[in-house]
Amino acid sequence: MPTIDRKTMNSEFQQSDVRLENALQQITDWASRIRQGDFSARLELNNAQLTSTEEDINRLAEWLQSLALESQEQLQHHEQLIQSQSDSLRLVYDITSSLNKTLDAKAFIPRYLASFKEISGAQIADAYLHDTYGNERLLSSLEDDGHFVRQDENCMVVPLSVKDKLYGEYRLYMDQPIISLSASSRALMSNIGLNLGMALEKQVQEQDSNMLGRMAERTAFAHELHDSMAQTLASLRYQVRILDDVLQDVTEPRIWAQMETVEKLVDLAHQELRSLIGQFRAPIEVGNLSGGLKKVLARFRTESGIPVFFQNQCEDTEFSEETQIAIIRVAQESLKNICKHSKAETVRILLRRRSNGQFMMLIEDDGVGFDNTPLRGHAGEHIGLSVMEERAAQIGGEFSIESEKGEGTRIVLTFAAT
Repeated sequence: MPTIDRKTMNSEFQQSDVRLENALQQITDWASRIRQGDFSARLELNNAQLTSTEEDINRLAEWLQSLALESQEQLQHHEQLIQSQSDSLRLVYDITSSLNKTLDAKAFIPRYLASFKEISGAQIADAYLHDTYGNERLLSSLEDDGHFVRQDENCMVVPLSVKDKLYGEYRLYMDQPIISLSASSRALMSNIGLNLGMALEKQVQEQDSNMLGRMAERTAFAHELHDSMAQTLASLRYQVRILDDVLQDVTEPRIWAQMETVEKLVDLAHQELRSLIGQFRAPIEVGNLSGGLKKVLARFRTESGIPVFFQNQCEDTEFSEETQIAIIRVAQESLKNICKHSKAETVRILLRRRSNGQFMMLIEDDGVGFDNTPLRGHAGEHIGLSVMEERAAQIGGEFSIESEKGEGTRIVLTFAAT
């Protein structure tokens, strides 16, 4: 029977105790790192007797790490959803509050184009406005890359509509299929599009209501003129002609000359009044300032025989209805004064944009002119000039008149494209 070396055994037991103690310390350190959130911690015991335990613990560590990563991804996803919903609520609130302050489609439709572009991740975003005839007009466009090509298959259209009435739309061109957009993003854009459509419908209704109100006022004023001044002048014309017949046997030349003058003046007053009634009964067609001015000038040429030269350097500029009406009324009043007083041979009208961003309408003639001192007179005199000044003030513009005897007259209206 072999002899047992007690020293060797004691040494082996001591070494085994040290290895076990080291292994337990490593496990303790591993557990501490796990508690602190370091799920990448792994064991390397280098102990054949604990190999199976080491593998089990490392598998446990891998499982804990996968759970931690999954939880982190879910947390990030929830944070993104909360942020997205917060941004969406903020955008909806911003739209709702701003629409209560303004109903100018040219202002609020382009304003939210950037938000739609960000929500959808589009490369290009276009905003269009539709008129009552179904024609579309590009209001604004945002583009990341000038070389990106618009493709219909990657275009998402967000209608700005109410029921079946389309007032405008956003077109979002993306470099990825449209189906990649989340359902929440689609629902958000659709909801905002509906709100903007309702705002556009309200704007159209208010414009129609204002137009009807102005038409009613013009018609009422025309009726008042017809029932009072027009009938009075018609009676006066009739009485003058009767007087003309009664005085047929009178040979006094001065009487006949005076009667002729009176009759001409009454005829002229009647003609001007009829023209004024016609202007009030027929509302100005807005939407095309150039076309409206050309009609006014054509009528002036026909009635006065004076050539008119029109230069329009603002063909692509759009003006509000109020601005167009004011400009055309100033042009009408100016041309009427030229016809009555200037003895001009030619008239020139220039419409252009100044370097400061404002616009100017210049009306000048080569007539006799007048003394350009401050105009004074009794109540009722120079009403036409006062009316033109009021028209300019209504659109935030300025009106001025320059003239010298024998040098013609210049009328200048400056205004902004509101």
